[in-house]
Amino acid sequence: MSLLKGIDGSTVVCLMQRVLNFINRWCNEVDLPLHPNKIEVVWFIKSTKRIMHHLKLKKKRIIHSPTVKCLGVTLDSRLMWTTHCRAKVAKARIALMQCKRAVGKTWGLNPFLIQWIYKAHILLLIYLV
Repeated sequence: MSLLKGIDGSTVVCLMQRVLNFINRWCNEVDLPLHPNKIEVVWFIKSTKRIMHHLKLKKKRIIHSPTVKCLGVTLDSRLMWTTHCRAKVAKARIALMQCKRAVGKTWGLNPFLIQWIYKAHILLLIYLV
């Protein structure tokens, strides 16, 4: 993971291309080749303007992605939390529906155990942002 900061987009792209070339040379020296299809670029910008410069690795364009997942946190190009929160809520909803299938009116887990599962797992999924 590499992070660069700057005011002018073309300067940042030039610096990033140099960093990418350096990383590629090092990886080739230690016999860990990079594959261009496995690398993504996310431009974190405040404005709605898109940076149209493209980075290249081994003469192939690197994909621009609107989001990136780093250490379990989903970051989007505007640094908003909506994408990450929606993913967490969807995961919690799936876990809640799985718990619901384990309970019936006359069979299944007792209410105390279901409440414990809800607090320990589902709420934890939501609150660990």
